[in-house]
Amino acid sequence: MKVAIWAAVSTVSQATPDKAISQVQVTQGREFIAARGYQPAGEYIAPGESRTKYISLYHAEKEIEPLHALLEAASRKEFDLLYIYDLNRFRKEKELLEQRLE
Repeated sequence: MKVAIWAAVSTVSQATPDKAISQVQVTQGREFIAARGYQPAGEYIAPGESRTKYISLYHAEKEIEPLHALLEAASRKEFDLLYIYDLNRFRKEKELLEQRLE
């Protein structure tokens, strides 16, 4: 099974090197993949910015490059499972993503 990782933080201050919040998310994802013998299939890391302002996935995808790359990889079936450390990392996009990836 091929597993991609999504990591995101909501604010610029959370994205600073001394915070390492997104790195914790990536590390946990790598450990999840390795513990199960899965294949890593990419890491998509969104920068520190609020993503709750988007009213549609179209607008979010246009402005958040890692989200665009993730959706492109999903459409090409480059991974079977998406690891998300905390579903709050998707916040508003969660419902929009569920609709698109069904």
